[in-house]
Amino acid sequence: RHTDPGDAAIEAKVESINEASGIAGAIDLGDNTLAVQQGGNFSGVISGTDGNVALKATGGSKELTLSGANTYTGSTTVENGGKLTLAGGGSIEDSSGVTLNNATLAVNRASGTESKIKALGGSALSDVALAAGNTLTLKGVTASGAGASMGEFNGDLGTANTAGNLKLDAVNKAYSFTLGKSARYTGTTDIASGVMKLKDGVNLNSSSEVVLRANGALDLSAQGGTDHNLTAKLTSAGSSSLILGTNTLTLSNADTNFVGTINSGNATLGKLTLTGGTTAGTGAKAQIAGSNRIGDISIVNGGVLKIEAGSSLITTQIGVGS
Repeated sequence: RHTDPGDAAIEAKVESINEASGIAGAIDLGDNTLAVQQGGNFSGVISGTDGNVALKATGGSKELTLSGANTYTGSTTVENGGKLTLAGGGSIEDSSGVTLNNATLAVNRASGTESKIKALGGSALSDVALAAGNTLTLKGVTASGAGASMGEFNGDLGTANTAGNLKLDAVNKAYSFTLGKSARYTGTTDIASGVMKLKDGVNLNSSSEVVLRANGALDLSAQGGTDHNLTAKLTSAGSSSLILGTNTLTLSNADTNFVGTINSGNATLGKLTLTGGTTAGTGAKAQIAGSNRIGDISIVNGGVLKIEAGSSLITTQIGVGS
């Protein structure tokens, strides 16, 4: 256990401690790595340009709780069943990204609080626990090339039956976040800026609402020609985008009101079904704008399709049922 009574400066490239609880004040990493072997609670500020924090979780509680507004800019990694908890005023938004290797990120701040990180990556046995009313926001990194993303997460995102929220608010709308397993949270999925990509078989149906804003896009092109039924309510702004790939997207929530462009993204056109109502005009609504390329379009059970003035639609056929 580190027992320095005051602020600590990390001078070695990797400084290993058992528990963070024994450090008072602040920690200045410089461009070094702080490796926490067991866990602990730390309420001070961890700083350092290109400094990194790693929870190794080799023993003890395996939980590291941060409640200070940390400013280090390097990576944050959690391994071996460890748990990194953001509590109170805990923040790691300057970190270049969070990577979970069979580990947990717990966002457990006051209801209504937004916790920002640049990127999220994780293995299939990892999870992100969102307390009720908490929002996890991904901003993306500012690097070009391979770093220009918000990460790929293949674990459990959100706590089942808990109204946590996910928001993409990328600093560049071209940045993407890839989800490899269906979401579990029941709050809102807010795609304000950036592209959310869903892998094969993945859906957002636990979410109470999917919001596509002006610089946001939902990309289904990796789903491998499957039928994707979005039962969650979908709302959007005029310049948002749906990318179908070769899949069939069914909008089946009667409160869905999509406004924007719908494209397949490749030569084989994806399909669109609008449904969910009981009488004419009471089903899901899509108002397409700009240039659109869709294969078969089926409008059934009160679904509504509108084409804005000045917009174009390339389609193989439009079928209208009862």
